[in-house]
Amino acid sequence: MAHSKELAKKQGLSEEDCIAIDVLHKMREQIMARPSMFFESIEEAVEALHGIAFALQWLWGFPLDKKMHKDVFDFEFNRMWAGLKYKCTKTGEVFTIPENVKECDFFQFGEAFVDVGRLGVYCRLSGCVSVGEKIESH
Repeated sequence: MAHSKELAKKQGLSEEDCIAIDVLHKMREQIMARPSMFFESIEEAVEALHGIAFALQWLWGFPLDKKMHKDVFDFEFNRMWAGLKYKCTKTGEVFTIPENVKECDFFQFGEAFVDVGRLGVYCRLSGCVSVGEKIESH
């Protein structure tokens, strides 16, 4: 993702600031695409992504506000759920949470459901059990 030239001009950013912003965006994209290449855990990747987000806010002249790091929260949420497998206790049907899972997604299979809810707030399961290992396709 390249920086917005119009916003950079409006914010009075230097050419060096714009280059740094582009480099940080590239780093962020690489970490999100293949976190295991750079970190031993998702928690370490999330911490680094928040650091990059703070650096971008600072370079742009925006307030440093972790609540604005939506893409980092979305990444963390996705990595927590994507690939998990559940089995309906009545029908035996097995369901795998898809890679494009988002907050508040609701999945119904067999006579069971998984409501992935919101990160750190809630999730609901009914009529199913977790099975096997998480499927990693990243």
